[in-house]
Amino acid sequence: MEHFGREGVARGSRRTPLRARAYNGHSTYGTPLRGWYLKRNGSLAVDGDANFYVMSTATSFRARITRADVAPTDPPLMIG
Repeated sequence: MEHFGREGVARGSRRTPLRARAYNGHSTYGTPLRGWYLKRNGSLAVDGDANFYVMSTATSFRARITRADVAPTDPPLMIG
């Protein structure tokens, strides 16, 4: 993942603001993260520091007003 993040920055690929989807699938919340989505549905992402994220969170009124906190996780060996 580190190589992916560095390569994206080196090639000038623009980081986008990342959004997290609620577990119920109906709502999305802004996050303080900027990076790249790994899947078209936005469920997996990498930030500029090569941290891997599963972009899902609990439904939250607080997150709707502020931002959702999504913690980095260890990446899987394969993304299908």
